[in-house]
Amino acid sequence: MRSRGGSIVCVSSIAGTAGIGPLHYSAAKGGILGFVRSLARATGPSGIRVNALSPGIIDAGMSKFYPAEVLEQWLPSIPLRRLGEANDVAQAALFLASDMSSYLTGQNLSPNGGIVIA
Repeated sequence: MRSRGGSIVCVSSIAGTAGIGPLHYSAAKGGILGFVRSLARATGPSGIRVNALSPGIIDAGMSKFYPAEVLEQWLPSIPLRRLGEANDVAQAALFLASDMSSYLTGQNLSPNGGIVIA
């Protein structure tokens, strides 16, 4: 018997949920969120879940291009008063990909320390 179902996790950003950052980047990340919702509706009957992950400011990747002084200036606007870590995003992705989120589809999970609350 063929197994049905699965999980797709797409990566967006707080730029897509809150319009933070350059126009082109925010628009692209917002487009991913629309794609996730539409794909979730299309693939749900086959048991395929589609969700998005929209990280905040993570101490990795793109944030490494900013001087430390700039990153420190952002900390007061983050309720948890710290930058995220790669592991924060990895754990959220693992949750969305696992059976622990078996009744979630078309959703956006945003590990962002509270900088964007929606």
